[in-house]
Amino acid sequence: MEMILLRSFPQETETIGDLFIENQWFCMTLEDRLRQVKVMHETAIPIGIYKVILTWSPKFKKVTPELLNVPNFTYIRIHPGNTHLDTSGCILVGESINAENNFLLRSRAAFDRLMPVLTEAAKDGITLYVVQ
Repeated sequence: MEMILLRSFPQETETIGDLFIENQWFCMTLEDRLRQVKVMHETAIPIGIYKVILTWSPKFKKVTPELLNVPNFTYIRIHPGNTHLDTSGCILVGESINAENNFLLRSRAAFDRLMPVLTEAAKDGITLYVVQ
């Protein structure tokens, strides 16, 4: 299965985007801001192609999608959250965004819709394309 993360609105503290699954819009995303030099817990992952697997997250105490082989990053996951303060370099998903304050809305609902899709696709493999 192919997913595309299309970053649309780089901001001062966060980066807003859209997640597409098999070329169909699925949900909004929110990440840390884009930077030329990585700052721990405050930088979006580099543009690239990543394998996604489902693994147990000790932090969230459940299975979440994990991106593999992200340069200079470890334990990058897709998970619920509302602001750049919730990301720590990860990708947050949500149904929509409050553009006034860049607050991701209905994040758990988007994550709960995403997990069955990824669980079904995991046996055949999942690839995430992160583009600008």
